[in-house]
This record gives sequence, C-alpha cells and structure tokens, in this order.
Amino acid sequence: MKKKLFSTLLVVVLAITLVACADTNQITNGNAETENETAVSEPTETSEAENDTVVPETEAVHEHEYAEEIVVAATCTESGTVSYTCECGDTYSEEIEPTGHDWGEYASNGDATYFADGTKTAVCASCGETDTVPDDGSKLAYTYTDCEAVKYAQQTVNVRSGPSTDFDKVGSLSTNQEVAVTGTCNETGWYRIVYGDGVAYVSNKYLGDSKVEVSAPPADNGGGGNSGGGNSLANHFGVTLPFTATFYNYHTSYGLTSGMVWNSATARNQENYIGDIYNGTIVTISNLSGSKNDCMAYITLSDGTSGWMGFSYNGGTNFTW
Repeated sequence: MKKKLFSTLLVVVLAITLVACADTNQITNGNAETENETAVSEPTETSEAENDTVVPETEAVHEHEYAEEIVVAATCTESGTVSYTCECGDTYSEEIEPTGHDWGEYASNGDATYFADGTKTAVCASCGETDTVPDDGSKLAYTYTDCEAVKYAQQTVNVRSGPSTDFDKVGSLSTNQEVAVTGTCNETGWYRIVYGDGVAYVSNKYLGDSKVEVSAPPADNGGGGNSGGGNSLANHFGVTLPFTATFYNYHTSYGLTSGMVWNSATARNQENYIGDIYNGTIVTISNLSGSKNDCMAYITLSDGTSGWMGFSYNGGTNFTW
C-alpha cells in the first residue's frame, strides 16, 4: 500500500516539472522572435533615397599662372609699368617705382678757396645726370715757415688779418716802423708779424732789413715854399714828422668822399693835378705847408705816389691819426 502511494506522488511531481519546463521554453522562444524581427526590420524610405543618390565627380579648381612682361621700364626719376597675364586670359598691371640715381663716387671740383669749402660732383651711372654738393672740410689752409726776424716798413703799408689783400685791413705801419716777423707764408710770401696783442700780416714787398732814408719833400713848384714851417705846424697838431694818417673828406654831407692831390702846394690847377685819394686811404705825411687854418700836407701813398693836398679848411681837418 505504501509503495503504491509513493509511486503516485512521484508521477505527479514529474508531471508538474514537465509543465513548468514547457512554459519556460515558450516564453524564451517568443523573446527570440521579437529580437529577430527588430534586427531584420525593413529599410526606411530615407535609407532608400540615400542609396539612390549619385555623387558627381568634383572639378579641379584653376590656379592662375601669370607671365610677367615689362610694359614701360622705370627710369631713375620716372615710374614704369609691368603686366601679368594668365593663359586663361586673366590679366592685371602694377606700377614700378623709379630706380633712383646711382651716383657712385663724388669727385672734388677743385674750387675750394682759403675762405670757403669747394664742391664735389658725381655722375649717375644709369642716366648720366650730375649731382654737385658742398665738399665739406675742403677749404684751403695757408702754411708758414717759422722764423724770427726784425723788419722795417719801407713806406706806409696796410696791415691785414690774413696773408693777402683779400683779407680785411686791421691797421697800418708807418715808414721805418719796426716789427717782429714770426713767419713767412709759403703760398703768398707775406710776413706774419707780431701786431698788438696778436698776429697780423704784411706784404713782404714793403718790409726790409733796414730803415730807409726819408728825403725832404720837394719845394713848392708854385713858389709858395713851405711857409709856416713844417715842424711848427706839426707841433701845433701834436705830431712829429713824418707820421702816418688816414684821409677822409669831412664834406661827406655834400656827397664828397675823395680829395685831390697836387704836385704844388700853392698852384692848384689842372696842370698840377695828380689824382684823387678816397676816404680810408692811409698816407705818410712828411711835411706841412701854410697855416694851421689853411694847411697843405705833403703825402706819400702806399704805391709810392707823392704830392700835396689840403690838410685843414676853416678849422676842419682831412686827416686822422
């Protein structure tokens, strides 16, 4: 009896187990079918359109290659033109800047002086045009040979600021005036002398190694003689004969800037007229004739010309010293 009951229970358990397994397989198979349906879904309309589009081939972009041609060549001072043309027909132009002058080396023109710089000139290698500019620092300089000597003025002579007549006059030497010479200009021969607190220059033609003999002036050809006495008049004017003076015409208000020189102290006519001297002329006065109010002076110019001329009129004087 017990064996039959156990067998019945075993059959029931097995039956329940089989039913449970069958349900599980059915659920599993159902899920698999769902997954397969999702993976193998039919294509959408969009996907079909994309697959049907044909992409055309891309055409290569043209790159310009320009050939250069000079249309108008630039010069030293004028602009030029260059054109650029591509085989496709595209073209454009540009301006060429002026090249500027090629001056090269500047050469001195040899025009410098002792007072100013000269100039120098260059020639453009491209166009032949010339360019002249100041040659700074090219001014000439006098050179000297130093010496120490004592010289005497052979007559009245101008003293200047440099060794030629191109320089300003700074004074004068009277006949037989002693000076110390410190050098000789190699270019002009003029002497460099001690003058005042500095140096000045005198023509070597008018300085000698010894004094000259000063002869008395000739007698008045007009017969007037040296009335009044030269020394007495010189004492009146506070000078000693001979002396150096500078002429001026005190009638400048009338436009007179010169005076007449005669070969006679009394006969002042056309036959006795020698010439004129002008304001600022330095002379050596070696004699005086007449009176203190109407005096004639015997003068010698730097060029050796000698003669008589009026020294005092109506209390005025034509000389300063």
